[in-house]
Amino acid sequence: ACATSCIALEIKTTSFIVIGDSLHKTFEIAIFRFEVKSAGQFVYFSSLDKHLYSVNLDTGKLNWKFAASGRFFANPVIIDDKIYIGATDGRMYEIDAETGKLLDFFQATERITNQIAYNPQTQIIFLPTYANEIYCLKKKN
Repeated sequence: ACATSCIALEIKTTSFIVIGDSLHKTFEIAIFRFEVKSAGQFVYFSSLDKHLYSVNLDTGKLNWKFAASGRFFANPVIIDDKIYIGATDGRMYEIDAETGKLLDFFQATERITNQIAYNPQTQIIFLPTYANEIYCLKKKN
């Protein structure tokens, strides 16, 4: 797997508002601050718009988009064809890398803004939270 850091802006919608006698154009912008993780023909990245994305490297088309209830500040981690990522809703999500479907989640006591760490020998996931807690979770088989 490889990783590349990126920042991108996407103008989602434009509209006009009137302030006093002036007409002003407004933009709704989605900000993506992410590290791209690739596995096979797909790349995975999170966004501040509360979504995790999978894009096909060959076609450049969206494979799937997963919606969370919190924002993603952390980068995804790929373990055995599953994606693990924490969000500001305090959940660490386990997502099927092929389909984008939620497999499971762990609810922490505080938001998750840092990337998880994984030890493949012990199969333990280390989950840091914003409250300076570290959860040590045994990965299911």
